[in-house]
Amino acid sequence: MVEVPPKRLRVRLGREFELRLPLGVAPAHTWRIEAPPGLLAVVEQRVDATSPPRQHVRIAARALGRGTLRCSFGRPWDAEPEEVRTYIVEVVLV
Repeated sequence: MVEVPPKRLRVRLGREFELRLPLGVAPAHTWRIEAPPGLLAVVEQRVDATSPPRQHVRIAARALGRGTLRCSFGRPWDAEPEEVRTYIVEVVLV
C-alpha cells in the first residue's frame, strides 16, 4: 500500500472544494471517501474519463473545526487499499 504524506487544507465555513483524484486503467478501481460527519459532507462524485482519467469529489464545509478526510483507492472487495491520501481540513469563519 502506498500512503501519500498528508496535505493541509483551510476552507471557509459554507464553502465547497473539489479534489481531483487520479484513476488508473485497472478495472473496478475507485476512490472511497471518508469524511468526518458533521464537519464535511461529500456532495458530488463524478468520473472524468479524459486523459488522464480523474475522479472529481466535491466536498462542503458544514461546521467549524478540524478533521481528517481519508481517500482510499482500490477495489471495493479488497481488504487493503492500494493507495491512501489524507487531508487535514480546517474549517474557519474567514
